[in-house]
Amino acid sequence: MDTKITFTQENLELIKKTCVPAKANDEHIDLFIYVCQKYGLDPLTKEIVLDIRENTKTGEKKAVIITTRDGYLKAAMQDPAYNGVNGGVIRENDTFEVDPIAGILKHSFGVKRGKIVAAWAVAKAKNRDPIICTADFSEYYEANSKSYVWQDYPSAMIQKVAEIMAMKRQFNITGLVGEEEIGTGLLDLEVDESSIKTNDMTNTTLKKPAEEKPEEKPAEKAKSADTTTSASTEKPKEESQETIAYEVVLMGNPRKKNGQDIIGVQAVVGAPSEYEGEYELLAPLAYKDILTNGAALMVEGSIKDGKLEAVLVKPIAGGEGEPAKNETTDAENIITLLATPKSGTITYKGKNLTKPFAACEYPGNYQAIFAVGETLKDFSEGDALEVKIVDRMEKDGKLMLFISEANKISSQQQAG
Repeated sequence: MDTKITFTQENLELIKKTCVPAKANDEHIDLFIYVCQKYGLDPLTKEIVLDIRENTKTGEKKAVIITTRDGYLKAAMQDPAYNGVNGGVIRENDTFEVDPIAGILKHSFGVKRGKIVAAWAVAKAKNRDPIICTADFSEYYEANSKSYVWQDYPSAMIQKVAEIMAMKRQFNITGLVGEEEIGTGLLDLEVDESSIKTNDMTNTTLKKPAEEKPEEKPAEKAKSADTTTSASTEKPKEESQETIAYEVVLMGNPRKKNGQDIIGVQAVVGAPSEYEGEYELLAPLAYKDILTNGAALMVEGSIKDGKLEAVLVKPIAGGEGEPAKNETTDAENIITLLATPKSGTITYKGKNLTKPFAACEYPGNYQAIFAVGETLKDFSEGDALEVKIVDRMEKDGKLMLFISEANKISSQQQAG
């Protein structure tokens, strides 16, 4: 094998300690190192990640090796014939023509561009025909709809998917999957997807979103114990087509929906009893000041497709949703973890530090935000934390927050 990167014995030991899931066996590790060396990708800087997927029925474990569009680009550029990769996003009212056989692509913007339809990419190599690929937006967005990155940067993400598709074919990059495309179920794992378990090394954006279900009430549990009805015939979550009043408690920090004047936030409905359970609350932007984590609210609206669509929101008298008279919350000191923190090596002021880190939600217009600090090791995905930020580092549109203290104020974790 013509290796593009070589690891010292010290590097290998560090990779095994910080970059390898506990469920990985020797064969998984050997394969991971082989792929890293073949494509010149460094796991210590998170250019490439090893994930282990387990079939709970058979116990079989599969190694899934994941990289990003930038990882694919780095691998493609190792090819001496590399001659560039171009891409673009197609919107409604654009003019788009493609002849992949002849290698002809024409794309011009419409006078008034509409919603995203797809993305295209061309991967070029010397002395080889160009490879043209298109990626349908609805297919990928639906599979990644719970990813905050896809919600905030849909055009960037679908273009990355198209570029990955083109680079795979043009430069024969195999054995890897793209972080941007993994939610689509394109992985050939040869197992029943409903039985797949994902280890803690995988961040939020890599996980296949799970359907949110309300907690089963005691009466329902007793009833289910006396029936032979299978899980596949369980009664679906109640829906209300008419506007009624609900008592809810917010379970996280609100987030503006991309391109829409509404706010989305996880909420638990306590009444009416027939609608008890967890939903995503969608509320007009005008109510943003009272949509705070832990707030108790009266919401007038209707439930459709597992979402509570609000037309009116007001605090419950005496509840946590009422504006505090003497207390204020500093949003600059609140983060929400989008993944369970894992140990990794980062470069800080010229030195390599090995610390727990995780992607997080935090105010600001950044491509990605990460929290770093030893204090994070005791927290999990979905935890909202009040933190003390001792330093911050911005680079290439990304923000890294260095945390010295953290206290959990709520959690959005789903019951297993």
